[in-house]
Amino acid sequence: MGVFYDIIKDINGAEQKYSPNNKIEKFEKVYDYIRENFTNKDFDYDELCRKSGYASSYFRETFLQIYNITPSELVKKMRMEYATELIITRQYKISEIAEMCGYDNVYYFSSVFKKHFGISPSKFDLTL
Repeated sequence: MGVFYDIIKDINGAEQKYSPNNKIEKFEKVYDYIRENFTNKDFDYDELCRKSGYASSYFRETFLQIYNITPSELVKKMRMEYATELIITRQYKISEIAEMCGYDNVYYFSSVFKKHFGISPSKFDLTL
């Protein structure tokens, strides 16, 4: 009878490990990691997968199902929103803002910004 209870305990533990709530909790931790590190120029998508404990393709699909956005799109969105906040302050040059948002190259930053908002960062500042 003791063996039977051990088997039931193992089954219940396995169910908890793969339960939807456990999955969501893992992804909430990943989301928090993104929010805390999105401006890091060395942001590591592999670290996201390690934090979730899932393979990269499964991780991306599951993240998309939960948040309706891919991890890379979320990072870009957060960076662009942060960039607009910094532009609005008018305290920094565009090159400084690019660096503060995690971009090494101001030209790439400007390209991403223009693609995202339809206007360059320097012209965005003029519209305010």
